[in-house]
Amino acid sequence: MTDSSYILLLSLCSASVILLLATRLRDCLMLARARRRYETDDLSGPGRAPAISVIIPSGGQAEALETNLPAIMAQEYPFFEVVVVDEQTESDTADALKRLTAKFPQLRHTFVPPSVRFIGRQKLAITLGIKAAKHEWVVLTRPDCTPASPRWLMGLSAKMSEDKDIIVGYANYDAYAPTGVVVPRLRRALLAFAAALGGRAVDADACNLALRKSYFLTQGGYASQLSFTCGEDGLLVDRLSTGTNTAVACNPETTVWQSFSSRHESRKARVAHRVAGRHLRLRGKLLRLRWGTASLLTYTYTATWLAAVALRALRFPPIEAYSGQEIAFDAWAAILLAYPVAEAYALRRSTQAVDERPVSARLFFDDLWQPVATLGIKLNAWLSRNDYKRQ
Repeated sequence: MTDSSYILLLSLCSASVILLLATRLRDCLMLARARRRYETDDLSGPGRAPAISVIIPSGGQAEALETNLPAIMAQEYPFFEVVVVDEQTESDTADALKRLTAKFPQLRHTFVPPSVRFIGRQKLAITLGIKAAKHEWVVLTRPDCTPASPRWLMGLSAKMSEDKDIIVGYANYDAYAPTGVVVPRLRRALLAFAAALGGRAVDADACNLALRKSYFLTQGGYASQLSFTCGEDGLLVDRLSTGTNTAVACNPETTVWQSFSSRHESRKARVAHRVAGRHLRLRGKLLRLRWGTASLLTYTYTATWLAAVALRALRFPPIEAYSGQEIAFDAWAAILLAYPVAEAYALRRSTQAVDERPVSARLFFDDLWQPVATLGIKLNAWLSRNDYKRQ
């Protein structure tokens, strides 16, 4: 007779798998779902190519501008301009902008006044860029970002319908970045797309985000967020998004790749995002809590399965006494081992949807390490939380 403790452990493991299928596996499929919705929506209606202003806040990134701006200027789109907002952190940026403006007639630039103090310069730069924009739709990106395709703007514009004010796109580090910094940003994108597809967006990536200019201005832009200097993307979308005014643009053409500079810069971005997350509205906090619960379920699944296998190994019967009932329960244990494979397959579908590198094989094990890996991020965010407040 099979040990009752073994059956109990398998039952707990099964319950964890069912909950993971409803939460974590669903989230892992989000980019694939977003691409399917993108391709099945009606994208052939009138006015699908509105004039667009691309806003690029630049702080000391002259070299990045000269490297990446040509790919933006080469977009196959009928009506667009590019507005670079110089934060005046180095003189080289102004010189680079002069050269680039002479080369590209649709490029304009403005600057953040040097007298500005104690206000998030990134938010101010974006606001100035949006106010300077000639067109109703603005697309936010950064100097170190490159569109994956010359049809990036065309892909985003397909979602710019009359009833939408925000378009959430996918962005991540380029192929030179280590997988260890790509995966956390992929996790963030999965959560952002899950929220947007689920009814109201609570996050986005400022490397690939489209907004309606009039909506941004009438809603006060960043006026309610001036008390802290982070969250220029996620907190903005969390405040401006409603149940119907946000769309997602998800396919390889609408992807943006950001140049990887260093682990230190990646860590700083994660800390800032963590601090900003403390100021999300209730829905955003609940979604983040759900993701954390899914991590706990992953631990429960792993621990109960390993405990069941260890117990079974200690009490495995002689082969002549191996009954049909025991075979059935052992087959049950073997079937439960398929969950990591299902999760990897789901994530693989999502990464293919945006032409991301294959990282699915390591995600389950990364889930187990994630609480330890993010401990330093959480601690740093807590210790430096006042550094992001306006003085």
